[in-house]
Amino acid sequence: MGMNTLFRTLVFCFVLLFFSCSESQSTTDENVFNSEAFFSREASRLTFLSMPVLKIVTRNSEVDSSRNIRIDWKKELEPFKMCNINKPSLQHSYRVDSVTDEGKRHVMYTAIEPHLVVRTLDLDYEGNFLRAFQAVTAESNELYTTTRELRYVPDSGYRIRGRQAMRMGDKTDYVVSVSWK
Repeated sequence: MGMNTLFRTLVFCFVLLFFSCSESQSTTDENVFNSEAFFSREASRLTFLSMPVLKIVTRNSEVDSSRNIRIDWKKELEPFKMCNINKPSLQHSYRVDSVTDEGKRHVMYTAIEPHLVVRTLDLDYEGNFLRAFQAVTAESNELYTTTRELRYVPDSGYRIRGRQAMRMGDKTDYVVSVSWK
């Protein structure tokens, strides 16, 4: 084998190795957080634990609270499941930023396209365990505009803060806080 052929073979192997080891920035591979799967598991886990719960709902400054209630976790966590950006139709629709420091990792997905409902998705990990989930959503059409901030902390609780404005009506501000231990 001549030196030129050996050189070409080495370059080919290097290029092949380089492309096989590079990380994809796609938002539809197995490394992208799948909120549907995660919150389905959480609903099952919380149903099984059956612990005391405090739920506070505020709507336009009117407060309603309940303690030790039975919650349908599947229904309760539905707004979080709807923040799923791990879909083929959303491929390349989010910019991904990640910071790792001493076993902790923060991943942020930011919508590139203005029409996407999930505007940002922030995830905090400790090792491989999700410690905090936060999303900002926004929808708008001829009839209404709605925005929501959703925060979920496993083994602690969640909070949804939202605002809905009807084009020909009033604005509704609301907060749903659920906590458990």
